[in-house]
Amino acid sequence: MVTPVNISICHHVELSRIYIYSIKTVMRIHVSTQPNRRFHIGIICRCVSGEEFGIIHGVKRHPYNGVKEVYEQKYFYFRKDINYELPLHTIVFYYSTDYNDFDAEAEYVCPYESIRMKVDTRGTYRFYNGYQGGGAYHDDDCWQNIINGIPYLNVSPYCLVYPVIEEERFCEGQYCYLIETVFSSLEDYFIRCCVGIDNCKHDYQENRYDNLSGFIEKTVSYIDSLDIGNIISGYSIVREESLCRRPGKDDHYFIYKISSLNSEDSYLQSLLPVSRDLIDYDLDWSSASDEDNSGIYYLQDETEKARNNAIAIYSKERHLAFLIEEFLKNKEENARKLNELQKSLHDFLIPKDKIDFSVYGPECYIDLIAKFNIKETIIKF
Repeated sequence: MVTPVNISICHHVELSRIYIYSIKTVMRIHVSTQPNRRFHIGIICRCVSGEEFGIIHGVKRHPYNGVKEVYEQKYFYFRKDINYELPLHTIVFYYSTDYNDFDAEAEYVCPYESIRMKVDTRGTYRFYNGYQGGGAYHDDDCWQNIINGIPYLNVSPYCLVYPVIEEERFCEGQYCYLIETVFSSLEDYFIRCCVGIDNCKHDYQENRYDNLSGFIEKTVSYIDSLDIGNIISGYSIVREESLCRRPGKDDHYFIYKISSLNSEDSYLQSLLPVSRDLIDYDLDWSSASDEDNSGIYYLQDETEKARNNAIAIYSKERHLAFLIEEFLKNKEENARKLNELQKSLHDFLIPKDKIDFSVYGPECYIDLIAKFNIKETIIKF
């Protein structure tokens, strides 16, 4: 994940409008509390230095009564500091009027890269008793987001939590509460695409080598460091039998064959497969007629046969060739998946009849957006 960027919001304006600034100082955050406001996700179409407006493209739910959800592609604009800029096609969260009361102006804009993908390990936040606004207990990572006013994404389910810090009404210091937005199914899909893109990029960085020879050199060194005999001798196959008692119902009896190897090396696992297979079961087990042999039984003959076969087949050359082929396949698959995710995201978030704002002056932006948004650009999801 990209390192979070602190973006402070100027709160020296009326609460119904918040401007985005590119300075790094963190300020206390206030936000409009109108009930029809919520977060959405979109893509930057224009946000350049020297202009007071930025433009986002997102989706608006269409009032459709069919089985599938239907959306419309719409432009949104936001006011910004004249020196603030974001690259074209940056994914952003924006705080705007909800679908049922469409308005093209977005109040709060936060780049996706600045959202920290952290799960609150203490679960869903709990409201403070006796206080209308509510409050929350969070782990240290989430609390750092709260005190710095940084929205963060609760990974499961996909929702955005926006920390709001205000002065305590009863003169007991600052009081913090949260606004939580659960996204629509299409916007949830956008977020899943973004998470998938992040994972692909992370995998690429983790497994990146300047060239194939660098990978081979590292892999040869890794193979030479292995104690193959010790790894193979640690392989085992066992039979596990277990009785599941169900008072008032028929007992269940299960028999598994379990193969285990103390190595995650994919080539070694191809020689000595790791598995847990259900080989027999009885869903009508009775203590009166059936025998309980619960326990784990070592299958010595089968284990030794598998070990001897692995010793006979293994070679460092095959090991190296296997890992090189796997590396190249993974790299190709990662690139294919990354391309598919980016294309899917852009197909939804970049309209086919998009406006080229670069050929117009900023004074035309709002009128251009208004004319575009009048049209129905229905997409089904």
